Amino acid sequence: TAQNVTSDFAARVYTEISEKVPEIKVFNYSFGQADSDNTFANMQSNGTHLVSMNINLGSVDTRERKTSEIADQIREILTGYPEIRKAVVTEGGGMGMGGASSVDVEIYGYDFRQTDELARQLQSRMLQSPKYSQVTLSRDEYTPEYRIVFDRTKLALNGLNSSTAGAAFSAAMSGSVTSYYREEGEEYKIRVRYAPEFRTSAEDLGNTIVYNAAGAPVRLKEIGTVIETEVPPTIERKDRERLITVKGIVARGAALSEAV
Repeated sequence: TAQNVTSDFAARVYTEISEKVPEIKVFNYSFGQADSDNTFANMQSNGTHLVSMNINLGSVDTRERKTSEIADQIREILTGYPEIRKAVVTEGGGMGMGGASSVDVEIYGYDFRQTDELARQLQSRMLQSPKYSQVTLSRDEYTPEYRIVFDRTKLALNGLNSSTAGAAFSAAMSGSVTSYYREEGEEYKIRVRYAPEFRTSAEDLGNTIVYNAAGAPVRLKEIGTVIETEVPPTIERKDRERLITVKGIVARGAALSEAV
């Protein structure tokens, strides 16, 4: 499963960092527990593909190297894993960047493809410079998504409307709670939905059956078209405009003014 793959990968990274960074006092990690095809999970930072690691280096008086030096070493280690799509090493243990200086470039624009391309170009150039030890993009990886464009005439001919057909489709893909299982004072939801092998392709989705008011079965492909698209998990806005931020962490020994 996806969870097992992430677990094995996290263990590999944990082992290498533990062996190469002797200053580590406490090291723990966790990874997303939610099912990757769970709609709610996709809205959270809780997918099975995400790994979070927390490292405690102890007091600065007990080690020779600075936090920034160790952070740069960990960044270098992470570059050796092609499986990683995005790695962020945060110094200081908080939500911010701790004592690290950073250069943030905000790119505004409505067109995702255009702003993504500009951001990637800028990221590539910054990574080629020794002034930066880490450069990340604020826009997360795109999520594959299937959309259905209904034909209103065909809906009407089959005794359906977009709301009822859409709700039936959502129930088949994401599931719906139909009952509860109770045991020893605990209550568990019983969620019913199509098995994974029947909801993995556009063709599968087109064959999804919905029922009209008369109880007659209708396949989705008979009342609409299934389209595969990709969308960003979140859309950042500032002053009502879409933006993507390129964040560069200034390398040790480099002046912030030079990086800017």
